[in-house]
Amino acid sequence: MKPNTRFLALTLAGALAAAPVIPSVAAFAETPAQPPAAGAQAPAASATAASDKAVLTTVDDARAAMRDVHLARVALFDGDSTKAKGLTDDALSKMQSAQASEADWAVPSKAGKEGLRYLPFDSSVALNEDFVATPENTKTLGDANAKIATGDSKGAVEVLRAHDIGVTINAALIPARDALEELRNAQTLFEGGHFYEASMALKAVEDMTVIDSWSADALPDQPGQATQAAQATPATPATPAPATPAKS
Repeated sequence: MKPNTRFLALTLAGALAAAPVIPSVAAFAETPAQPPAAGAQAPAASATAASDKAVLTTVDDARAAMRDVHLARVALFDGDSTKAKGLTDDALSKMQSAQASEADWAVPSKAGKEGLRYLPFDSSVALNEDFVATPENTKTLGDANAKIATGDSKGAVEVLRAHDIGVTINAALIPARDALEELRNAQTLFEGGHFYEASMALKAVEDMTVIDSWSADALPDQPGQATQAAQATPATPATPAPATPAKS
């Protein structure tokens, strides 16, 4: 997939050039999948980023599906149609799982088609273009960077906003419904031995990716975040009734 220069890294407008980044579209496209550690528990069928720390929750299955789509096209370019078909089958399965989470995580897209729901599968945070680094805000940037290092993008945004530092949230999104239609088409083309056409169907899936940007106070609503926040809130223990003294 051709990287989008508007969506390559979490850099805070260059002020945190050494900061850990939320993996970008380019990163997921180029980084090989790592096998799970021995004894590691398998992820849930429609795993998502930790929404209590993510300023915008992304759907891991959608991200994995898009990575498989890219790798399937690479395999076709290398002449390995068997591998490409297997990756396409995997992408279809993961995108189906991602679509099952649309009620919780899908959002409307400003850059996409009106009326379609899109699943965020990657995100980044950046300082607004009018930001000017000063000695006074160096500590604030460091505090935000520390939260980014732990995956707490929501906390980083809160730190910056508390010091009147504006931020923009960028996200890559995919319409799962339309992507599934093209993935099924690609699967059928593979089965018929039409490999060039299958590659074009996979490219059509990649081309469905859109990039949206929001200010921190205008993020789209994701019902799943409210649900998870409610589930994470500990129940208030009941106050025991005062003991009744025994009658003498």
